[in-house]
Amino acid sequence: MKTDEELKEIAMGINSGTIFTDRHIPENQKNMLPMVFMVISLMDEKARKKWIASEPGMIYEYLSAASPRGVNGLPSFFSMRILTKDETQKVIDYMDKIKEAVEKL
Repeated sequence: MKTDEELKEIAMGINSGTIFTDRHIPENQKNMLPMVFMVISLMDEKARKKWIASEPGMIYEYLSAASPRGVNGLPSFFSMRILTKDETQKVIDYMDKIKEAVEKL
């Protein structure tokens, strides 16, 4: 489990554009997920089923870790980080607070 401070940092990274998440993939390109986060496509069937069964909340990675080549205008990563559903909700809540703070400026 990530600490609240780590989750705040992730929210700030998403907001500032230094972190790319599965939520950045357009709805009509969701089939690109394994090409963006290549680790998924490299999993064997058993590992992939186990991973899906764990119900990951959000997949993300720092853009600084992107490979030099992307796919269909999207970055491509040979690594990924995962948040649980609860952690994902906290990140979304922090992002809402960041948005509110920016709008007040």
